[in-house]
Amino acid sequence: MIEDHHIKDNSWLNSLYEDHHRWVLVFVKDMFWAGMSTTQRIESMNAYFDDYLASKTTLKQFIHQYENALRNKHEKEALEDFNSFHSIP
Repeated sequence: MIEDHHIKDNSWLNSLYEDHHRWVLVFVKDMFWAGMSTTQRIESMNAYFDDYLASKTTLKQFIHQYENALRNKHEKEALEDFNSFHSIP
Protein backbone atom coordinates (compact mmCIF):
# COMPACT_ATOMS: atom_id res chain seq x y z
CA MET A 1 0.00 0.00 0.00
CA ILE A 2 2.86 2.35 0.82
CA GLU A 3 4.46 1.63 -2.55
CA ASP A 4 1.13 1.93 -4.41
CA HIS A 5 0.57 5.41 -3.00
CA HIS A 6 4.23 6.50 -3.26
CA ILE A 7 4.57 7.34 0.42
CA LYS A 8 7.55 5.17 1.32
CA ASP A 9 9.48 8.27 2.45
CA ASN A 10 6.82 9.23 4.99
CA SER A 11 8.69 9.30 8.29
CA TRP A 12 5.53 8.97 10.42
CA LEU A 13 4.38 5.80 8.60
CA ASN A 14 7.87 4.35 8.77
CA SER A 15 8.08 4.96 12.51
CA LEU A 16 4.59 3.49 12.96
CA TYR A 17 5.62 0.33 11.12
CA GLU A 18 8.82 0.06 13.16
CA ASP A 19 6.64 0.00 16.29
CA HIS A 20 3.97 -2.36 14.91
CA HIS A 21 5.11 -5.19 17.18
CA ARG A 22 3.86 -3.09 20.11
CA TRP A 23 0.34 -2.38 18.82
CA VAL A 24 -0.60 -5.28 16.54
CA LEU A 25 -1.08 -7.66 19.47
CA VAL A 26 -3.74 -5.37 20.94
CA PHE A 27 -6.08 -6.28 18.11
CA VAL A 28 -5.68 -10.05 18.52
CA LYS A 29 -5.01 -10.36 22.24
CA ASP A 30 -8.40 -11.94 23.01
CA MET A 31 -8.09 -14.66 20.38
CA PHE A 32 -6.55 -18.08 20.82
CA TRP A 33 -4.37 -19.04 17.85
CA ALA A 34 -2.72 -22.24 19.15
CA GLY A 35 0.75 -21.02 18.23
CA MET A 36 -0.14 -20.23 14.63
CA SER A 37 1.98 -17.63 12.88
CA THR A 38 0.44 -14.51 11.38
CA THR A 39 0.79 -15.93 7.89
CA GLN A 40 -0.95 -19.16 8.89
CA ARG A 41 -3.82 -17.20 10.44
CA ILE A 42 -4.28 -15.09 7.32
CA GLU A 43 -4.18 -18.14 5.06
CA SER A 44 -6.66 -19.88 7.32
CA MET A 45 -9.08 -16.95 7.23
CA ASN A 46 -8.69 -16.61 3.47
CA ALA A 47 -9.48 -20.29 3.00
CA TYR A 48 -12.48 -19.96 5.32
CA PHE A 49 -14.00 -17.07 3.39
CA ASP A 50 -13.24 -18.62 -0.03
CA ASP A 51 -16.46 -20.61 0.37
CA TYR A 52 -18.48 -17.40 0.76
CA LEU A 53 -16.82 -14.77 -1.43
CA ALA A 54 -15.68 -14.34 -5.01
CA SER A 55 -13.62 -11.66 -6.72
CA LYS A 56 -16.79 -10.08 -8.16
CA THR A 57 -18.68 -9.97 -4.87
CA THR A 58 -20.35 -6.59 -4.36
CA LEU A 59 -20.20 -4.80 -1.02
CA LYS A 60 -23.85 -5.65 -0.34
CA GLN A 61 -23.21 -9.33 -1.14
CA PHE A 62 -20.05 -9.24 0.98
CA ILE A 63 -21.96 -8.08 4.05
CA HIS A 64 -24.62 -10.73 3.53
CA GLN A 65 -22.04 -13.48 2.96
CA TYR A 66 -19.93 -12.31 5.89
CA GLU A 67 -22.97 -12.61 8.15
CA ASN A 68 -23.62 -16.10 6.73
CA ALA A 69 -20.02 -17.09 7.40
CA LEU A 70 -20.17 -15.87 11.00
CA ARG A 71 -23.51 -17.59 11.59
CA ASN A 72 -22.18 -20.89 10.21
CA LYS A 73 -19.01 -20.57 12.28
CA HIS A 74 -21.07 -19.93 15.41
CA GLU A 75 -23.32 -22.92 14.69
CA LYS A 76 -20.33 -25.22 14.16
CA GLU A 77 -18.70 -24.00 17.39
CA ALA A 78 -21.96 -24.52 19.29
CA LEU A 79 -22.24 -28.06 17.91
CA GLU A 80 -18.63 -28.80 18.85
CA ASP A 81 -19.25 -27.42 22.35
CA PHE A 82 -22.33 -29.62 22.70
CA ASN A 83 -20.43 -32.68 21.48
CA SER A 84 -17.51 -32.06 23.81
CA PHE A 85 -19.81 -31.69 26.84
CA HIS A 86 -21.73 -34.86 25.97
CA SER A 87 -18.94 -37.24 25.10
CA ILE A 88 -16.25 -39.11 26.94
CA PRO A 89 -12.71 -37.84 26.30
